Amino acid sequence: MNSQEPSPRFLFRMALCLWGVSSLFRFWNVDLYAGLSFDDVAYATSGRDLLCEGHGYWADTLRPFATWWIAFFHKINGISVVNVAVAFATLRSLGELFLILAARRLFPSLKWAPLMAAVVSGSSFLGALYGKQHLASLLFTVPFSLWLYCRYLDSEKWRDWILCSIAAGLVFLSHYNTIAALVFMLGLEMLR
Repeated sequence: MNSQEPSPRFLFRMALCLWGVSSLFRFWNVDLYAGLSFDDVAYATSGRDLLCEGHGYWADTLRPFATWWIAFFHKINGISVVNVAVAFATLRSLGELFLILAARRLFPSLKWAPLMAAVVSGSSFLGALYGKQHLASLLFTVPFSLWLYCRYLDSEKWRDWILCSIAAGLVFLSHYNTIAALVFMLGLEMLR
C-alpha cells in the first residue's frame, strides 16, 4: 500500500473548498441572522442615517467601519434589516479567505496551515454561524491586514507597506480597542 502525503496545492484547494462551503452555508441561512439585537439595531439605524442624512451615531464614533459597510449595502440593496446580516456575512466570508491566504504565506513550511485555518474559522461559532455583528468587521480587517503584511514581507515594496498600513487603519476603525493589534504589527516589523 502506497501512502502518499497530500501536496500543499491539494491542501490549499481543500481549504478553498471548505471556505466556499462555509460561505455558502452562511449566505444560504442569512435570513436566520436577520433578527436584530441591540447592536444590530444601532448599526442598521446608523447605516440608514449615514446614507440618508450624511451622518450616523456609530459612523461618527468609535467603530465607523461597520456602519460604513452597512450604509454601502443599504445603498445597493435598499434599506432593509436583511442588509445587516448580508453585510456582515460578506465581511466574515472575505475575512476567512484572507485568513487562509495569510496562513499560507505566514507558514509556508506547514502545508496544512491554510486548511487548518479554514477548519478552525469555518467550524467555529464566529465562523459558520456568525453573521450579524460589528465584530465581523474585525474578523475581516485583521486577516486582511495580516495578508497584506505578508505581501509586504515577500516584496518589501513601499506600495505593499502602504496598503498594509491602510488595512491596519481599518482594523482600528472596526473597533476602538484594537490599538494592541496595530502595536503588535509595528513591533513585528521592528523586530524584523
